[in-house]
Amino acid sequence: MDKTIAIIGAGPAGSMLAAKLASDANKVCLFDPKAPWEKPCGGMLGSDTIDAHPELKNYPYPINQCHEMVYISPRNDRTKVPAQTAIPIISRLELSCYLLDMAKNSSAAFIPKKVLNISQDQSRWVIETEDSAYIADLIVGADGANSMVRKATIGNFPEQHLSLTCGYILTGVPEDQYITKFLDIPGYIWVFSRANHTSTGIGATLGTVSGKDLFKKLHDFLSENYPGFRITKKYSALIAAVADERFFDQPCSGDNWLLVGEAAGHVDPVTGEGIHYAFGSAKAAAQAIGADDIHSYEDLWRDQYGDRLKQGAAAKQNLLIMGQDFGPEIIGAMMYFRAVRNFTDAR
Repeated sequence: MDKTIAIIGAGPAGSMLAAKLASDANKVCLFDPKAPWEKPCGGMLGSDTIDAHPELKNYPYPINQCHEMVYISPRNDRTKVPAQTAIPIISRLELSCYLLDMAKNSSAAFIPKKVLNISQDQSRWVIETEDSAYIADLIVGADGANSMVRKATIGNFPEQHLSLTCGYILTGVPEDQYITKFLDIPGYIWVFSRANHTSTGIGATLGTVSGKDLFKKLHDFLSENYPGFRITKKYSALIAAVADERFFDQPCSGDNWLLVGEAAGHVDPVTGEGIHYAFGSAKAAAQAIGADDIHSYEDLWRDQYGDRLKQGAAAKQNLLIMGQDFGPEIIGAMMYFRAVRNFTDAR
């Protein structure tokens, strides 16, 4: 069945989905005023991510390989954990460029305009930009934690399930830095080397620490450990960080709409890892749309990784409860032990 499909957001989930769907049978319009862009994200892929997604096999940009992670506790205890299999680290800007080019080369129409309004006209969607209106049979929200599509379908992302992330792109940092530093707040700092620069950032549950204070904590850590660092870019963003497993009982699709990636909340609730879930949700959405069975998307993503998200949300909720009972320092300590254990078990 021929469809006009509007995908709002050209991040990893949106661009990957556009590339999978664009064909003679589907007209795909991909909206994003900023893409390609960098994001406050370490850029770490799962060790099997490239093998799991054939679209990434010809990735042309440099890929760093992490062979050892260093975890630092709130009291500055350090634990080094070798990786059994090298973990790829990529630039989010370069990944964005690659996936967007892939979507365009697959005949998706890229519309670099900001979507100002989304509404329904009977069974079809009307997508309005500053100077145009577009009609679609199916709309996909791939527009992150502030998703307009989510707002138009099941409502805004609840603030209690968000984190604030701030970061820098740096030069002047030694090579092979793969560090996670846990703090006396419900969050952590990362420092990850990339081919031509270093990505660093800090994130915490929204409302627990101001953006100004997050940047100060990050700057203090960098000054102490990398006195020669130079900032080339500064940014911040809201990301999904679900703290109640019941959140994932909500639908992520309807008769003529879907939510993928971060717009669906498909981000690891504790670590903030999102690329793996972005690709997974794009794959599930493409299968459902290709089968002309939108509602099968629910079973596909839940079977693929739904239990993992629920387990992470329950762990996040327990951490926050412990922080209320025993003080925020306990959150950082427990996140440290959890990260070391999980990385060790993954070996």
